[in-house]
Amino acid sequence: MINMKEKISPYLPGIILFVIAVIIGCLTYQDYGIAWDEPYQRGPGLLSYNYMFHGNQQLFVNENDNHGAGFELLLLFIEKGLRLTDTRDIYMNRHLMTNIFFLMSAFAGYVLVLRL
Repeated sequence: MINMKEKISPYLPGIILFVIAVIIGCLTYQDYGIAWDEPYQRGPGLLSYNYMFHGNQQLFVNENDNHGAGFELLLLFIEKGLRLTDTRDIYMNRHLMTNIFFLMSAFAGYVLVLRL
């Protein structure tokens, strides 16, 4: 029977790097600034959210509907769950969540490559 230490030890360098990156990300996410296209990225999620919960049909007449809304909806659910209304808070939250999602994905890729 393999104990927990033997299961985790091959992944330890990746776990340490992941934890360090999350700590650095949590300390620096407010320094990222807000890019000019961030409102355009949030738009499809907001349209989908308003359609799902308020029946707003604007989703179907929007000319700039060329982005998927899956990840944007996830960010919007977090935003609404935290009851964020200030624009700066909304975008700082999006930066933090996007960074954490990226780091989790990078760690998952590390684990997959290590297993291969």
